[in-house]
Amino acid sequence: MRLVSWNILAGGGSRCRAIVARLAGLGLVDLWRREHGDTREHTWFSHPGRGRPGRGFRIDHAFASPSLADRVTSCRYDHAVRTGGWSDHSLLIVELAPKSPAVRPLAFSTGTR
Repeated sequence: MRLVSWNILAGGGSRCRAIVARLAGLGLVDLWRREHGDTREHTWFSHPGRGRPGRGFRIDHAFASPSLADRVTSCRYDHAVRTGGWSDHSLLIVELAPKSPAVRPLAFSTGTR
């Protein structure tokens, strides 16, 4: 499975590709891409004006270590905050499963100090 789809990243710019490649090179996982594959979804739109539509970009990302990525139960965008005018970006929601409680070693007492 590819962690990065170069042609879908924000604007496909070389600077963005380089940053994502460095993060992937560090072993970090693009959580949204892992869950949604090559799906195209935009989180921000440019504002060219004069009645022309803006270009869409996916510029809001979440990266995690593989061990944390294993706990991700959902990674999705909420576009209502953008379309409703609360923000010019869509909200990125990452849900995690609770971490299993650590097993603590039993404490034994010999009764002496």
